[in-house]
Amino acid sequence: MRLFSNAGIISSLLEKSFKEGEPLEHPLLNRSIGTAQKRVEGQNYSQRKRLLQYDDVLNHQRQIVYGLRNRVLTEENSRTILLEVIADEIEDRLDTAYRDFESNAERTGAEAFITWFMGTFPIRLTIDDLLPLNRDLAAAWVMKKITELQASREQHESKEVLQHLERHILLRAIDRHWQNHLTEMEELRRAVGLRGYAQKDPLNEYKSEAYKAFEQLMRQLRTEVCSGLFRTASSMEALESLLRAAQEKAVATGPAEPGTPEDTAGISAPANRPKLEPYRRSVPKIGRNAVVRIRKGDQVQDLKWKKAEAFVRDEGWEVLETLSE
Repeated sequence: MRLFSNAGIISSLLEKSFKEGEPLEHPLLNRSIGTAQKRVEGQNYSQRKRLLQYDDVLNHQRQIVYGLRNRVLTEENSRTILLEVIADEIEDRLDTAYRDFESNAERTGAEAFITWFMGTFPIRLTIDDLLPLNRDLAAAWVMKKITELQASREQHESKEVLQHLERHILLRAIDRHWQNHLTEMEELRRAVGLRGYAQKDPLNEYKSEAYKAFEQLMRQLRTEVCSGLFRTASSMEALESLLRAAQEKAVATGPAEPGTPEDTAGISAPANRPKLEPYRRSVPKIGRNAVVRIRKGDQVQDLKWKKAEAFVRDEGWEVLETLSE
């Protein structure tokens, strides 16, 4: 009553109109109690609504991560998912490398990509292998080498063991980085309220920071999957055998001629090399907030990609067009 009604009137009414032991009945008192109750309920509703708006942000992220995790657990061939994750990382890094080269002819980005690539995968790569190709063909060529090298592991380990290792690499990266992300989001939730003192909406600030944190989560997840692929094996003997075979193949092919992408997979000269096709993923790569039109039979819907992706991947819908980026 003190906080949600006219405390002065109520205090005066209680002092002058009632004696000790009498029931508190008065139209003004009843209206004041009813008004105070409505204000309390309204405040509680606003708080719950605000809380749900914060929870919705994390719930959308949870659906994406859990969707990926469920695919890893339920799909028989986890290698397809593994290669999709690696392809995303390769394409993102090549985007940066080729953007720098095309804008100002700087090779710094390409050199950084090669340094990362050769420190992550046991495949020889030079800058002259990449630059004669456009970004899509370079990504297809690199993914072809990774796919072939991973397939060659079946000569050193059983197929069942490899499937278990591939699933383990994915689940380990997803679980570890998702747990860290939840801790970061909890800390962000506590800290973002201070943005209100700067005349900023804490909810909008939370959404913006949460999106950046989620993008960072996915980058870290992809990087760990790439780094762990050829550092994980059922035994040291199997790992050493794989690396030794990759090294012997690199030595056998010899150094690549400038502009001729040859490496551990023994690709022939450009004249004899089969035409490369860009790496095909099971679902298209579209920005999470892009609006797309999808169809299943006679049903057509316009949704943001972050919601439509699950329909396309799991329920047989197809993407008709991208309406906005």
